[in-house]
Amino acid sequence: MEEEAKRSVRAKVEEMWQAIKTNVLKPQKRKIQDLEREVQGLRPLKMKADELEQELKNLINGNEANYTKYSEEIEKLQCKVLELEKRTLTEVLDSDDDVDEEEDDNVEGSSDLLQNAQETYSDLEVDLWGKKSGGSLEESGEHKDSLKSKKAKATNVTQKNANSTSKKKTTNRGRPLGSTNKTTPKEKLAEENKALQKKIKELESKVKPKNAKK
Repeated sequence: MEEEAKRSVRAKVEEMWQAIKTNVLKPQKRKIQDLEREVQGLRPLKMKADELEQELKNLINGNEANYTKYSEEIEKLQCKVLELEKRTLTEVLDSDDDVDEEEDDNVEGSSDLLQNAQETYSDLEVDLWGKKSGGSLEESGEHKDSLKSKKAKATNVTQKNANSTSKKKTTNRGRPLGSTNKTTPKEKLAEENKALQKKIKELESKVKPKNAKK
């Protein structure tokens, strides 16, 4: 009787175990296998995502480095432009001092031009040496507008003084007295200024698109 009871219990336990394997373990195993296959399919996508993320980081870092580099170059060139404008004004003022006293009657209003040039010269000198003492060329929008206004004024005054000086020192043939084929200091400064302005525009065209992407 005892042996028969034990066999009966074993049979019931085996039946229950088979039922658990069929109804619980096998479905769970299939789910696990499905999940493993899904993970295997996602691994290449994960690797690609990691590569793209690293590439994006490299682009951002390179863009920031280029932006900093070009910004520093633009700042240096703008300082040189200010120096050239100051030197140009100095040349104009010096050339006005050399005008013959005989022709003073033909230059009405030259004192106003000289006064404007001297005021602009002083403003540019303050801006220039103020920058060299440690300031930034792009400290604020108001400062940039003020600096642009002064630079425009300097260019205008330089042109007016140059035109006035040319009229005062011409012969009947319309050629400046004592002129030669050599480049004058004023022309040399103007050419140098033009080259610097071109360089600034080239650098700004490189910086702006990169900055926009950021």
